[in-house]
Amino acid sequence: MDLAQHLGYRYLPQGPLRRGVTRLAATRPVSRLLARVQRPADRAVWRLSRGATTATALLVGMPVLWVTTTGAKSGKSRTVPLLAIPYGHGLALMGTHYGTRHTPGWVYNLIANPAATAACGGKQVEVEARRLDEGEAAPVWDAAASIYSGYSRYRERASHRKIEVFLLEPA
Repeated sequence: MDLAQHLGYRYLPQGPLRRGVTRLAATRPVSRLLARVQRPADRAVWRLSRGATTATALLVGMPVLWVTTTGAKSGKSRTVPLLAIPYGHGLALMGTHYGTRHTPGWVYNLIANPAATAACGGKQVEVEARRLDEGEAAPVWDAAASIYSGYSRYRERASHRKIEVFLLEPA
């Protein structure tokens, strides 16, 4: 099964406005702001739209994948809105956290327990996250940069740490 197709995970066309917003979002000051406000904004718009859309989808045409992991330390269920890259028959996740200093918590959760749930557009699938080595991740980075130019900038800004890349595949 092709995970992106099953979940209806697809990008909307990027006109001039969305391309401008995308470029702006990848700048250092806006990325810092987004690292703090994007998750609550996506959740709020998702609730107000009754699950139809998110702030990210409205602004840049990029769908949000809701990934539910098990907390590495707490063991509690944690759901985070993430951007994913369709790759092969799965969806790739990159732990860029907008190019900030810190690795996002969901990365540690997937390392500790790769079983997760992915949801988009009212559909949900149990998935297994496979951590990719550098060789496997290289073509994913290329695919990501072709979809969203911000990934290249995030990677540069986070060059002080290893950015983990995972491939979600149906469990």
